[in-house]
Amino acid sequence: MPHNSCDEPFNDDMVDRVRLHLDQTVCTLNSGNKFTYTLPQGYKVRKFRVDFVELPATHYKVHANNNTFRLAVSGGGTFTITVTPGNYTTAEFLTQLKADLELGDTTLSPVATYDTEITANTHLLKITRNSGEFTVTGGAAHFLLGLASSTATATSSSSVLTLANVHNIDGANACYLLCDTLSQARCYAGDRSSAIAKIQIKEGLLEHNYYQATTSAFIDLEAPTFISKIDIELIDSHGHAHDLNGAIPSMTLCFTLDDMMR
Repeated sequence: MPHNSCDEPFNDDMVDRVRLHLDQTVCTLNSGNKFTYTLPQGYKVRKFRVDFVELPATHYKVHANNNTFRLAVSGGGTFTITVTPGNYTTAEFLTQLKADLELGDTTLSPVATYDTEITANTHLLKITRNSGEFTVTGGAAHFLLGLASSTATATSSSSVLTLANVHNIDGANACYLLCDTLSQARCYAGDRSSAIAKIQIKEGLLEHNYYQATTSAFIDLEAPTFISKIDIELIDSHGHAHDLNGAIPSMTLCFTLDDMMR
């Protein structure tokens, strides 16, 4: 029999609550950002809340959904440049960007070489090509370069391009937990407004290589729902998949049950 284990008072004798802790022992990894948790038994649920979430800090800030932009070389070709996924300091990013530009720009005569730096006073990204003019289009990596949007462009002058905005290699600042069982099948539409929890992922919030979050508000389901498994998807604040690279988040859920039925 479930018992009233959540910590705030509840007076309806016909409704009870149960708290469940879900971790890797009951989780199936479907992909880097999608997980299925199997409950110890089924529950007919009226309301729920997320009491606690522990999110491993194993994601890449530069990843497959935010690391590409277009490069068009005057008198040459147009190329897709892919920045290698990973977590970078500014110096590491400049080195990697140079390497990826030279890998992606396959102009043969002359063979392209690049230099990358951050301007001393304005902290803007500066890209220098060994010869010829070039244009970059932001694409998914616009924030890495310092472009305002995915369609924004910037063109070099005398083979030098200084981007207009301060570049950002910090990635997303939050992760949203979406659940197609508990948020009424809106999860895989990427609808962050239906998230069951939001976790801030700023570096200063790291605790033993995990980000943690708590919440206290109960959320009403649209109708009492029998639940035996929970599918979770992680989306970052840019709307991209928050890939944990094989790690598993853990969470504690509190269910308000319907008429003591399980």
